[in-house]
This record gives sequence, C-alpha cells and structure tokens, in this order.
Amino acid sequence: MQISLSEILKFDTFKQAQVLAGFDNLDKAVSFNFVIDSFPDLQETLTWLRDDVLVFVFGHYIANQPGKLAEILEMLEDFKIPGVIVYVNKYIKEIPGPVIRAFQEANMPLITIPWQVKYLDVSNEIFSAIARKQLQVQEQSDILSQLLFDPHFDCQDNYLRLLQLNYADDVAHCIMVAKINNLKHHARNHNLSETAIIELKEHFHSTLRGHFLLNGFNFISMIHGDTIIFLMEKQATSDFNSQMALLPEFTQDGLSLDFGIGMDVFKLEELAVSYSQAKNVIDAKNRKLIGHDICHFGNLGIFQILYTTDIATLKQLYPNKIRPVIEYDNTHNSNLLDTLEVYLDNKNSLAAAAKIMYVHKNTILYRIDKINSLIEINNFNIFNLLYEIKIYRYLLS
Repeated sequence: MQISLSEILKFDTFKQAQVLAGFDNLDKAVSFNFVIDSFPDLQETLTWLRDDVLVFVFGHYIANQPGKLAEILEMLEDFKIPGVIVYVNKYIKEIPGPVIRAFQEANMPLITIPWQVKYLDVSNEIFSAIARKQLQVQEQSDILSQLLFDPHFDCQDNYLRLLQLNYADDVAHCIMVAKINNLKHHARNHNLSETAIIELKEHFHSTLRGHFLLNGFNFISMIHGDTIIFLMEKQATSDFNSQMALLPEFTQDGLSLDFGIGMDVFKLEELAVSYSQAKNVIDAKNRKLIGHDICHFGNLGIFQILYTTDIATLKQLYPNKIRPVIEYDNTHNSNLLDTLEVYLDNKNSLAAAAKIMYVHKNTILYRIDKINSLIEINNFNIFNLLYEIKIYRYLLS
C-alpha cells in the first residue's frame, strides 16, 4: 500500500517543510522511507534501495559538502524515487542553487525539514498513514465484493458502511472496470512470482486511485483478478473520455488498461447490473465490435442488444445473409468477410478499406465484386449485413 508525497506534506511533522524542487511531481507514491547514511560507500548503500521509497538525508553526512546531493540525484535515476528530504539548520544551513536547479531539471522533489523534527516521529506518521489506508482499502474491497458478488448481501448493513466511506446516497452511481490487458502473458514472459504479480496489480490500483483522488472524485475500489473495480459517482464518469487523456501512461511491456463503465443506478441492488455492463464494454472491445475509445455501456448503441439477448435468439439472427461469404472463406481460405466488414465500417470507401488492410485499392475492388457475386450489397441491406457480421464475431469468440 502507498501514500502520495503530497499527502505526507500535510502531516504535522512536515509543517515546517519546504519544497525546493519538483513541484509538479508531488503526487508520487511512497511505500517506505529510507535513510542514506553511508556516503563513503554510497553505491553499496543504494543496493538496499527500491522503487517508491522516500529518501532521507541527514545533514551531518554532507556537512560542508552539500553539492554531494547532486551525486545522489544521479545515482537515484535508476529508481522510481518519489523524492529526497534533507535535514537542515544544523550541519547544512541551505541547499546550493545549482543543486536545486539539478533537482528541478530532473523534476525530482527536493524537500528540506528542520533538524529538530525527529526522524522517528516522521517515520511513524508515514507508516501509520499507510496502515490506515490499507485498512480503508480492505474495507472498500469487502463492501464491493458483497455488493457485486454475494447474492445474499445485507443491503442495509452495507449501506451504513458505505455512508462511513462518504458514500453520497442522493446521487446516481455506476461501476467502472479497468482491465489490465495481457497480465498473464506478461507474468509468464517475465517469470514473475505471485508476489510480484500482486505488487504489479497494486501499482495500477494505487496509480488510478491517486489520479482520481487528485481530481476530487469520490469512489471506493478493489482489485478483482486482472481488473480494478470502482464504485463511482455519476459526475466522475460523465466525461470519462477527456479524463482518459489525463491518465498516466499505462502501456508498458505489453501491458495496457481497458475501461468499461456501466449505466448509472440509484439502488445498491442494481450495482451488479452496472458491473456486468462495464465488463460487457471491455468484452465488446476485445471482440473488436467497438473502438477502444468507447467506455460507456450507453455508447454501445445497437450492440447493447448483443448483451441483453439470449444466445439462442442471436443464433437465429445470423448468418442469413452473410452465410455464402463465410462458406466461401472456409472453402478458399480467403478473407472476404474481413474485407466486407472493413468496407462497410468505413462507409463503403475502397480507399479507406485498402489503407486499413494494407492492400491496393484494386484488391479491395476485386474482393467487393466477388462478394457481390455471392450476396448483394445495396443501400437497403448495409445495416443488416454489418449487424450480422457483428453477431457472428460475438458468437464466434
């Protein structure tokens, strides 16, 4: 569990702290704190360091040599360090300007704290805050698990527990799901231990929580399998596409996030439906029914029917018109159906289809002519053809 550097700066022990550099990076996560106390062999000291650790420097180790802070900065580049805190006023009166500028250029928070503040008090306050947050997150996870996965949950009991977590019962809520794509593949390729996988999930969870808290959203959340589930107020998701642009970059080592948001509800009993809808949005993206920029179930349009209609009925809806194309593809190992789908998705544009499929426009023209010899493409059946293809994709995967 982590806490942001900006939250730490609000502690009583940090009342006299001064931020000298890295002002735009104070939302970094802190999971531990560490004292650099062996400057004669700093490199060996750093072997004990890890990511997300807040570094403390006691002034007597760099007395009369405050410029050594710049050396620390260079050595910390290999770590995701949230910031460096230097004790001042006894051995170090002030931090040299060049050092401050070096930290500012690296966008690394550099903070000073008076020598009179006891490190033990600071450390205890950080660990206590992390422990409190851990308990709060666990409480949120327990409540969400019951609301979404326990058909016999006590609605009144959970309602009272939600009120203690600042749940506003006078506004609509919805469920948002963030799915970590390729997690199993990533874990297998990097031979990650179970502990490392859990830490990776918690990293995504903490980063998302930090972003939403920074934007003033009220929510509760939990990790569930390879997803992170949020119970959020309606206004937090009303313009989520613009929020996505502000989210940290999650695409790394093949990992990425996909978001799905269910419809707004007022009753706790309906949250399970909103959760199912949020998952359906992600499923629709995986089946390539919709683009990855669509997040709300309400924006699925006609494809909402796919997730509210029984399979037997859907099977009756296809493939009345596209069957000849499917059979031709199966017999000739061709991709006429793919071509038809891209062609129709792009308003019957040969050029657009050719660009997407990386072939010459004449190739698309030849394929469309072939399709027209099997089935007729006209202005009256375009929608039905495209809809049948989407149903086929849905049932196939």
